[in-house]
Amino acid sequence: MLQCQNKVCVNWTMNITTHCYRLCYTIILMCDIGGSAIVELHAEDVSHLDPSNSQWSSQIPDNPDAMLKSPDAILESPEKSPDENASVSTRNNLPAFEEILVESLNAFYETEWEQAESLLQIAMETNKQDPRPLFFRSMIPFWEYFFVEQTPVLAQQFLERSQLAVEKSEERLEQNPADTTSVLLLSALHGYRSLVAAGENEYRIAIKSGMTGFQFTRKLMSMDSERPEVMIGKGMFYYMIGSVKKEAQWLVNTLGVSADVEMGFEQLRRASESEEQVSTEAMMMLMYLYDKEERYDDAAEVAEDLVNRHPGNKIFHFKRGEILESMGRVDASADSYRRVLTAPSGSLQELNRKADQKLATLEPSVR
Repeated sequence: MLQCQNKVCVNWTMNITTHCYRLCYTIILMCDIGGSAIVELHAEDVSHLDPSNSQWSSQIPDNPDAMLKSPDAILESPEKSPDENASVSTRNNLPAFEEILVESLNAFYETEWEQAESLLQIAMETNKQDPRPLFFRSMIPFWEYFFVEQTPVLAQQFLERSQLAVEKSEERLEQNPADTTSVLLLSALHGYRSLVAAGENEYRIAIKSGMTGFQFTRKLMSMDSERPEVMIGKGMFYYMIGSVKKEAQWLVNTLGVSADVEMGFEQLRRASESEEQVSTEAMMMLMYLYDKEERYDDAAEVAEDLVNRHPGNKIFHFKRGEILESMGRVDASADSYRRVLTAPSGSLQELNRKADQKLATLEPSVR
């Protein structure tokens, strides 16, 4: 998996001083839905962001359930148009908005992030009521922070952007408590913010954000939905519950749920087979978690599908190279690293450097 040179590495399997803290840390990761893969956390010996900064802690409600007004509203009410209160001109622009959003996501998944930024900005101006462009715009520094290089600058950029997405999602949920999209976004956003806070050693804030996100995840768990986004949320939840160490299982039982790792994989596989664009997210999570479980054949198969679907995505090529390297397939691994270097995207130059380093190590073996 992607490695860094940080002095301290922290992941969700770490032996924190108490089982309760470990469970809270697991709960943080349960909130990782629909925007990026579960990732290892790295804490760098750097000057941390100011924890008093409102971007760390503002807009984290003490009681997320209260925002939903009626606890059963999501289940009982039909989902309304996301722009029911928007102006006529805005509604007339919705087809164009959706086209721009799809185009921006295509650029995003090819790691053509400058193009994605421009298109997302247009989408934000076209439909100011929809939080999705704000969400995906925040994912650009988030992916780079966790998959490539952790820096305070990227952390700050993500926190600023995600704060805007949180505020817009909360506003939309206030207007329509039956809006499942806002619940999905808020679950993911609070989870991602907790991950970044943990990466910057702000564990109190990380746990608070993680628990807030978990409240929204619980709402998703109550939905009997075939939406792939909900399947992804359930898949990650089941995987994390099933991965908690035996000595901490009694704490998991207090959540009133029972699940195992294979149940998580099944949900993710189902989501990955959908025709929705979010199926890429499910595939990415499957690739990462299969690799984490050392199921390299399964991981390599999903990685192959990902690079075929998104041939310009440097992160997918790099990850495929690491998986193949773990399998001892040196020639194929080196080819994946070369594809990172020849990808048309001008983004992620730090990943180019990492691929160069990998090739310098492998190429004597493949000549």
